[in-house]
Amino acid sequence: MKRLILSIFFLISLCWLILYTQPKKPDLSGTWLLNKTESQLSGMMIPDNIEMVISHQEPKINIQKIIYVMGQERTQNLSYITDGSETKSEGPRGGTRISKSHWEGEKLIVESTMTVSTPRGEFTSESKETWALSSDGKTLTIDIITKNPRGESTQKQIFNKK
Repeated sequence: MKRLILSIFFLISLCWLILYTQPKKPDLSGTWLLNKTESQLSGMMIPDNIEMVISHQEPKINIQKIIYVMGQERTQNLSYITDGSETKSEGPRGGTRISKSHWEGEKLIVESTMTVSTPRGEFTSESKETWALSSDGKTLTIDIITKNPRGESTQKQIFNKK
């Protein structure tokens, strides 16, 4: 009888340990403004500013991204599902962005492929984004690696919570 009680206690303890020691997924919700001074931006069209409004209810993340470039404003609506499911969104110039996202500990990984039609034919790029929220919840860092026919580039976008 003691063995049975000890076995049950051990199983309950093990279940509790598994459930409550998993890393907590951060809540990315809020309005985020690009900190251009601290960011490391690259590319042909570096934005004047970026504002993101994120609604995060695990496993769904919806983002309205407003990008300001050369006096013009462009809005992107992105949706991710953090269980690895595929999502589609409209990219620039009518292209389609296909993304999959998942958590690695407290970091969100977003892997995307985007295809755009140009006068020279179809153009495909791949990106991997690693999203990390600071411990105080006030800074969001997105490290981006992009691969396309022109080569590979990296960026670090730093956002401050509004």
